[in-house]
Amino acid sequence: MTGKRLVLISKSSGKIASRKDQAEKAIVLKAVQLSYGAQAGGIPAMLLPRSQKEQDEITSMGAIYDVSVVKTRPGKKSGTSDRKALREALKNDDLICQLAVQFGKYVGNKSLPHSTSKKAFIHWLNVELKDKKSSIYQIVSKQAPVLLEVEPNDRWWADAFAERRKTQS
Repeated sequence: MTGKRLVLISKSSGKIASRKDQAEKAIVLKAVQLSYGAQAGGIPAMLLPRSQKEQDEITSMGAIYDVSVVKTRPGKKSGTSDRKALREALKNDDLICQLAVQFGKYVGNKSLPHSTSKKAFIHWLNVELKDKKSSIYQIVSKQAPVLLEVEPNDRWWADAFAERRKTQS
């Protein structure tokens, strides 16, 4: 069902519901609808509510909402969703070496042990990538522009470098 998703549509107004857990509830409600028909086995049967409380909630939602399949809006492709391009960018040894050299210049002769830690490198990288005039931003924009599209935070970079280490061994 690529490019489509299930939504809850109000029976009275015809508008899409604005529930934060809409996707999960729409799937369960669709499974209940399928179980009333001839398709009561398989995966839909596994999604049916188990407790009486869940059954009552789905029954009340079924009275208010219909489940419908809608197309998702085409939009700019998110950098976080393009995992293959991100992995390829992080495999670029030349890019990583250039970043390490620049970090070495930044650290210089600082004798503090935590100034050369992985955490310090990631923090420095985030700060540099936010400045469009920095040399790091220029290097990354030339060699791996997909890295500029992701939401840069320390945890993402730590996970990305950890994944890189796993693939290197």
